[in-house]
Amino acid sequence: TGEKAEIKEGHASIGYSEYYWIGYAIALFSGMSGLGIEQIVSKISPDEWLRLYPLLHEYGDDMLYDKLMEIYSK
Repeated sequence: TGEKAEIKEGHASIGYSEYYWIGYAIALFSGMSGLGIEQIVSKISPDEWLRLYPLLHEYGDDMLYDKLMEIYSK
């Protein structure tokens, strides 16, 4: 229709970018580590991912992987 689409926010007061980053970070970590998504989220809780977003969202892929491996290995 040529009109701009509206992106709705989640039920929590968290915008789209946090959820997108979490999905990206989990997929990246899974692919680079060979761990399954279930293994990753069983050790790093959803609350932890939300806490990590402001700290890590600007990291490059290699730095992000290294930091996530450090967190996962604790």
